[in-house]
Amino acid sequence: MADESTEADASELVNTVFETVSEDCRRYALYALSEWGESDLETLATVVAGWTQVNANSTAVVTPEDREAVLVALHHTHLPRLEREGFVRYDRETGRVELAEVPELLETVLARSLGQRRRESGSASPGDADWHDSRTDDAL
Repeated sequence: MADESTEADASELVNTVFETVSEDCRRYALYALSEWGESDLETLATVVAGWTQVNANSTAVVTPEDREAVLVALHHTHLPRLEREGFVRYDRETGRVELAEVPELLETVLARSLGQRRRESGSASPGDADWHDSRTDDAL
């Protein structure tokens, strides 16, 4: 019975991690927080808006309206979801966000995903050949 419970927990974690990172805004926020450890909402919104625009069009410029839309989405939707899953701690009063103690699976998925994104965009550094090191260079 314990094995079934452990398998169910592992399956639940896999589902949670992949559902979480399947949404670009949450994934980009987690990329930034995995690099910095913590951030304020304003800075996080700026970075996430930039990554979102670059993925849509590599020459796009982020407008104040784009940034504001991301800030609102982070505040009302994505950060509460990440907090509910236990991946971040979000203080709505101060706007501080910090990465929580995340499962190894999430760290691995983020590292591989970010490494792949860098290789696809041509911004890979020599350390990106080994995905374990892909979070150590200047992704942001």
